[in-house]
Amino acid sequence: MPDGLSCRRCGHENVPSANFCSSCGSTLSELVDEPTEMLAVTSAEPAQAEPLVVGFLVSRGPKAGSRYQLDVGKTTLGRHPESTIFFDDVTVSRRHAEADFDGQAVVVRDVGSLNGTYVNQKEVRADVELADGDVLQIGKFKLMFFHGES
Repeated sequence: MPDGLSCRRCGHENVPSANFCSSCGSTLSELVDEPTEMLAVTSAEPAQAEPLVVGFLVSRGPKAGSRYQLDVGKTTLGRHPESTIFFDDVTVSRRHAEADFDGQAVVVRDVGSLNGTYVNQKEVRADVELADGDVLQIGKFKLMFFHGES
């Protein structure tokens, strides 16, 4: 397969459109150096006059370095392509977690994921309000929460 992607972990040749190695399951997106990206997440509700800067910084996982800024409303996190924050990885459930931002605080909840949702290494079993610097783990992704004035 001359036009395929070679896995860094096991050397297996994969089809060019593959996201994961069909032999060992490791991610193939690490083969391409992607620049850090800032993705804005918006909702239909208007922002406050003096908005807070609220969001997540991916500190571990294939999208490490990516930033997601939250707007007021509900943000969905998962492997479903229509998720507000989409993680294309088998360790993430299609509908994994939700984060609600009311303009002041962000509350996160697990919505029936198979691998669980964790805040600061503790499993989320009910709504958890996030504080600046908290680490949200969804599958193999770790997201540092930031919350401050603009």
